[in-house]
Amino acid sequence: QPDGLLRVRGDGRIIEVRPGADGLPGGLGPMSVGGRISDALRGHAGTDLEGTVGEVVRTGQPGAVRIQTGTRWWEARVVRAPGTEALVMLRDVTDRERLLQEVVEAREQAEQASRAKSRFLANMSHEIRTPLNGVIGMTDLLLATMLDEEQRDLARSALSSGQLLLALLNDLLDFSKIESGQLDLETVRFDLVGALEDAVELAAPEAQRKGIELALDVDPELPPVAVGDPHRLRQVVGNLVSNAVKFTVDGHVLVRAGATGDGRLRVEVEDTGIGIAQQAMGRLFRPFTQEDASVTRRFGGTGLGLAICRQLVERMGGAIGVESTLGEGSIFHFDVELELHGGRREEDRLPIPALVDRRIAVAEPGERSRRALERRLRAWGVQLVAPADAEVVLAPMDGEVATHGEIVRIIQW
Repeated sequence: QPDGLLRVRGDGRIIEVRPGADGLPGGLGPMSVGGRISDALRGHAGTDLEGTVGEVVRTGQPGAVRIQTGTRWWEARVVRAPGTEALVMLRDVTDRERLLQEVVEAREQAEQASRAKSRFLANMSHEIRTPLNGVIGMTDLLLATMLDEEQRDLARSALSSGQLLLALLNDLLDFSKIESGQLDLETVRFDLVGALEDAVELAAPEAQRKGIELALDVDPELPPVAVGDPHRLRQVVGNLVSNAVKFTVDGHVLVRAGATGDGRLRVEVEDTGIGIAQQAMGRLFRPFTQEDASVTRRFGGTGLGLAICRQLVERMGGAIGVESTLGEGSIFHFDVELELHGGRREEDRLPIPALVDRRIAVAEPGERSRRALERRLRAWGVQLVAPADAEVVLAPMDGEVATHGEIVRIIQW
């Protein structure tokens, strides 16, 4: 039941007043009959009740306003009555308003505490990184001196531990910057393909050590130049590729990059690793979360990397997701808003005149690396020749072919 009731005309004049047990707001009361609502509530905070009454009488649509008188709050619901009159039902909502205010204040205090914690964490991470970099640098120099085998093993363990700790601090610093709103994105013109290559190359030594094929397949039609934040793009791609290599025991890690139909950059990182259980997918991008505790024990990590990737991608106007089957691998993918420039330098124009109609065979043991390379060669205007056996092609050119390790990537004749 309402705490009070008013019957008023459309022009705001009060016809009848029925006070409730809690009284009425402002100067409303039996003595205000014949006067205007605006006069009775003059000097009190709240939405214009008289104007709302006029609108309800004119349109027939119900309305509601709040009125503050001193420390009390009232809710006024207005409905149309027969003729050009309206009924105003008043309810004291002071207790509810106080509770809401307490909730708002508690939330603000929690947010302030969270920001202060993030600032403290960012400052401490920065202060700790400086001496830690010195420890890592000195240990690296120590390894270049004359050491016996036992000393060398100890120094390598110290260096490895220092590098892991530095990676942890870097993740904490980035996460705290994001949480405290201190992370700013650059907007610069940069070599897009070069940035992607740099990010993938960081994981190449570990992939080679584990015998995993690591390939980058860039759509030849992807513009080579973009405007955005190259550092954060490399960070996201590098983190996803590093994770893929870390969680892949054998097989491959393939990075695909291209432009979407609406001009956004799309990157996919596919691996043949341990995969992700369906029940873990929902919490995968939350901070300090990994699929299960055994993952941390087996592979290490803070559980912050994917949370940082998600927030960076969202800051760049995009979205990140994953498709995975446990035991069969995963495909992480994201798209971001970058200003992609179609204009190419003369040496980047496709096809490349110097290579048009040249016959080239690709001998590459990695199937995905070979396909990626062949696609780019076709875009350059090359005629690909598939040798039946790489060694047959190499035989007549023994001593004349530059190789990288044991892999001969391009042989031209």
